[in-house]
Amino acid sequence: MFALIATINQRLNALECAPSTTNAVISRPPTHAEAVRTFQYLPAVKEMMRRTACKIFLAEDVHAYAMDNHKRSLFCLVMVQIDQHPTEYKRVNFPSNYATGDGLATLHLQTKVQKQTKNV
Repeated sequence: MFALIATINQRLNALECAPSTTNAVISRPPTHAEAVRTFQYLPAVKEMMRRTACKIFLAEDVHAYAMDNHKRSLFCLVMVQIDQHPTEYKRVNFPSNYATGDGLATLHLQTKVQKQTKNV
């Protein structure tokens, strides 16, 4: 009986000391798509989008309820205002490569702008 307990104890000690191969996490930098997908906008940037939309909404010639692809739509006018920011501001506050015109980053930003302006 003692021999059995000693054998079990030795095996448990061996398992605890051995490096685990199943829980090993390989650390690698995120891909561009992952970086864009997980990008978190700062509250100040979200507020800037909302305030910009509120100001534009008060203009007489804005088509607030038009399709988003209409050049006088609320969405398009907010995007124009965002694009007028300096490149450094865009590089810091928006998804990676947005300042260089990356399509994936642009799509992510457009989705965020639509959500922020939805209830203005």
